[in-house]
Amino acid sequence: MQPNPPQTVPLPSAEDILKSGETSRWLKNALSKALDRDPLDALTDAEFLLGVLDKTPEALPLPCAKDVLAAPAGYSYWLVDRLKEGSRRDHLDLVMDVQILIGVLQHRIEKVLHPQIH
Repeated sequence: MQPNPPQTVPLPSAEDILKSGETSRWLKNALSKALDRDPLDALTDAEFLLGVLDKTPEALPLPCAKDVLAAPAGYSYWLVDRLKEGSRRDHLDLVMDVQILIGVLQHRIEKVLHPQIH
């Protein structure tokens, strides 16, 4: 008997996330500002943000959040602003919100690249 494949929960749309009363203020703010940006730039910054938040010793090229905040030159305003806002939040909640943000941004790019599928 083969195990059942893991069930995936469909990602809510950006509009649903922004309208939901259960969405964190951080995620609503990050998403609304990301939607005003170039989709690829927004996704790249969101993935970098996740890497900074999840930095492990083997991720040596990535700075830690404190390094980015201490020397923000060279990083996007969006990224630095999200780190500042996120510094007052529970780390795990912030990481989960960034993962949701990345999923929504990836879906947005997929819709642009492959409109016939969506």
